[in-house]
Amino acid sequence: MKYKIIFACSIVFLLLTQHKVHAQMRFDSVLNNYAANYQTEKVYFQLDKPAYGVGDTVWFKGYVMAGITPTEKSKNLYIDFSDVKGKVLAHLVYPIIMGGAFGQFTVPDSLTGKFLHMRGYTNWMRNFDSAFFYEKDIRIIKSDPNVVKVQPKQQTSITFFPEGGNFVAGIKANIAFKATDQFGIPVDVNGEVVDSKNANVGEFKSKHDGMGVFSIFPSANEKYKAIWTDANKVKHETELPNISNSGVVLQLANIGKNKAFLISRTDNVPAEQKELHILATIQQQPVYLANINLETKNSIGGSFDASEMPAGVMIVTILDKNYVPLAERITFVDNLAEAKVEPELGFTKIGLNKRAANEVVVNLPDSNIANLSLSITDAELGIDSSSNIVSQLLMSDDIKGRVYHPLYYFSDTTKEIKNNLELVMMTNGWRKYNWDKIAAGEFPKINYPVDTSYLTLSGKIFGATPDQIRTAGEIILLATPTGQNKNTKFIPMTVKPDGTFNDPNALFFDSLSVRYQFAKKKNFADQVSVKFMNNRILPPLNIFPDKQNLAFLMMTDTSGEARLKYMLAEQYRIAQLAKTKTLEDVTVHTKAKSPLEIMDDKYTSGMFKGGDAQEFNLVNDMVAQTSMNILQYLQGRVAGLQISNPTSNPSMTWRGGTPQIYLDEMPVDVNMIQNMPVTDMAYLKVFRPPFMGGFGGGSGGAIAIYTKRGDERAASSDAKGLPGQLIAGYSSIKEFYVPNYDDLNVDWNKPDLRTTLYWVPSILTGPNNKMVRMKFFNNDYTHSFRVVLEGMASDGRLIHVEKVIE
Repeated sequence: MKYKIIFACSIVFLLLTQHKVHAQMRFDSVLNNYAANYQTEKVYFQLDKPAYGVGDTVWFKGYVMAGITPTEKSKNLYIDFSDVKGKVLAHLVYPIIMGGAFGQFTVPDSLTGKFLHMRGYTNWMRNFDSAFFYEKDIRIIKSDPNVVKVQPKQQTSITFFPEGGNFVAGIKANIAFKATDQFGIPVDVNGEVVDSKNANVGEFKSKHDGMGVFSIFPSANEKYKAIWTDANKVKHETELPNISNSGVVLQLANIGKNKAFLISRTDNVPAEQKELHILATIQQQPVYLANINLETKNSIGGSFDASEMPAGVMIVTILDKNYVPLAERITFVDNLAEAKVEPELGFTKIGLNKRAANEVVVNLPDSNIANLSLSITDAELGIDSSSNIVSQLLMSDDIKGRVYHPLYYFSDTTKEIKNNLELVMMTNGWRKYNWDKIAAGEFPKINYPVDTSYLTLSGKIFGATPDQIRTAGEIILLATPTGQNKNTKFIPMTVKPDGTFNDPNALFFDSLSVRYQFAKKKNFADQVSVKFMNNRILPPLNIFPDKQNLAFLMMTDTSGEARLKYMLAEQYRIAQLAKTKTLEDVTVHTKAKSPLEIMDDKYTSGMFKGGDAQEFNLVNDMVAQTSMNILQYLQGRVAGLQISNPTSNPSMTWRGGTPQIYLDEMPVDVNMIQNMPVTDMAYLKVFRPPFMGGFGGGSGGAIAIYTKRGDERAASSDAKGLPGQLIAGYSSIKEFYVPNYDDLNVDWNKPDLRTTLYWVPSILTGPNNKMVRMKFFNNDYTHSFRVVLEGMASDGRLIHVEKVIE
């Protein structure tokens, strides 16, 4: 769906002067420049379950949007975890692929407090208000029977919001209000509004979650106050905002799919407030613009069609002749049918007994590629009602202030829910433009560039002139992963005159031990300083959580906590029991790894490890050793993979796409491998479409070739004595453990207390693979499943499906 600028001809008047034409053209140009070049991004995370215990793993999938589509700007997503005291526990970074990134964090046993704070952002988001960052406080359940919760005395407050921001004498005012306790929990109230003589001028009563709206006609030089009673029958008095004797008032109403507006002014406004502009924006994009003439009248009404506008928070602003803002109001465009995709989610096999097998099926009958994540948990753990992908990206990310139970506003499309959602719009702040700077043609200061490329092996040489750098020649890196794959890679890199070097194809996860020297001047490494990965954001010193939000969460415990506490207590009991047992003789039977599993452990890393792939051990395959090239060897060996002309002008297709080719996990073109001897190759993996490691989407699958690197090089004397560093790349990605109880070698005597039964963060569907089947097994205790599927389609439509199977 594309943004549209709509001009309402019935209220647009002719521009009478050349000066005004130029002024509007300039404002439009600035606004469009702002929308095109300063588009902010938004982040949402799906977690595998609503709460955790110490030692648990938080599995997460992040989704990043720019406007109404998955971001194509930023390539890296940063996630920080901190404790309640603000101490940063982890600073993680993952590649964004098709608008998504996934990973995990283990809750340390030493964690103090009952909450873990999570923050998500991109480098580009750091240029704007930090309120744009994703912030979430995650419950950490600790089994402590001696803790007694004390319910503090409720302290209720109320805030009044004149519609449009102005409370003007002589103009009918719609006043919205919100009443909460000290923890932000809604409180029902009712009361009356009185003037300075204590005369009743209006009454009010909360309609939904402490919110409501009433109307009064304010008089000039008058003071109003509300006398109200909270849910505990305690009386309060609160002054209403001060009244302006001059000004412009904006009022909005929903009439079907139309947004109706009424703009009113007082008689005594200055001349520049009689020629007005009404502007509506969604996701910083202008969607409606018109000029209003109030020179001969005090009010004017109109409406515009919002049926073809994208769903989300709309900011409607009234500006004067010189584009100075006078009134502003947010409203919600509820075109949710166009903003969401409804996939089919079901089970072809349900097993609610102990360790029974289950098969879940996701079917997305849509032509667009979708990036999805699936969580299946014990249903008795409850639900995290703080947000889901729809409420977060369409509403919560665009307003300031906490929304109580945001999922409610997207649970149905009834008129009552829509009206209550407008109460949220009227009683929460919003992220305003800096109109003064926009009118002056000023733009936000950009201190942090967009991560337009992935984190790759890179660095910079300090302490040398361009002539010295040129004389030293290439920098030669000997890079050894610190994980299981210890194969050292020999990587030569060209150094630019400014001292920088970078291999755009050299992505790596976890960390590398790097030693280096220079091609033409061996001792040059001892004369300069080399710093690696300078484009990786450093971790923040502290992240202090919102104490009121922590208190709010403490006051809204869920019944699911009791279930998790029980599971944690059982885990602790079994662990203590295991410590007290002494076995005279223990025989451990393990399943030996196959040669292919050994090779996969040895050669692969990151998203190339495991996965849905067909594997080939080329070292011991005589057919491979005698093949003219690897493409000829592959012909006919992989179902669905079509290879034409393998020895000259080769081409490949798989399910309508072209497989990506990787050599030692670096992307290469087909010509590079066409003439490469197969005898130099050790291991081959052919990933079935789609391949999540493919940065172009991976819809055509991938062919990963691993050469005989020779572990000897890592231990050779050539590398000894060279300067080196341990450098960090992308954070490691672990595979979620799924026990296979069909395997007779599984230890059935070991208790299964998993609270998350299944987690899949990387489901890709598209025109050629609309249906995905997945198998998992129940644990020892669960009798009902909660299944949550979330994601985004390539056109920006959101996906959220939740079911309870019992």
